[in-house]
Amino acid sequence: MKSFSKADYNGTAYMILPGNSGWFSIDSIDLSGITRAALTMGWLKGPVAGYTLELHVDAPDGEKIGEFNFAGKPESVVEKSAKPQRQMVTLGTAIKNVNDGKLHNLYVVSTSKDSKITATVGMSSIQFFLK
Repeated sequence: MKSFSKADYNGTAYMILPGNSGWFSIDSIDLSGITRAALTMGWLKGPVAGYTLELHVDAPDGEKIGEFNFAGKPESVVEKSAKPQRQMVTLGTAIKNVNDGKLHNLYVVSTSKDSKITATVGMSSIQFFLK
């Protein structure tokens, strides 16, 4: 499993999703009261592979508490232009309750739905929401 890499685009940092699968962790987070999450992804050129991004507690194969699904995107007319524009999508998911009051490591595990598509996709943010 390959880990995510980092990139910068016009002052915004991105975690670059690997072409097949990978993960990164957010360490020492209290998940108490969190009921949903939103994840923002971006790219410049298509076609873009679909991805499944899962949230796991304490290990990449630990308890799954949420899942984002991105269907992918074919190349658009805008992307074929001389200067493609950044495109973004925000995905949401419900979060399974983890209300033990302890700090946990949260793993974001990504899996590409088509490893033959090699366009670069970056994750720019993840937000967590209370009830």
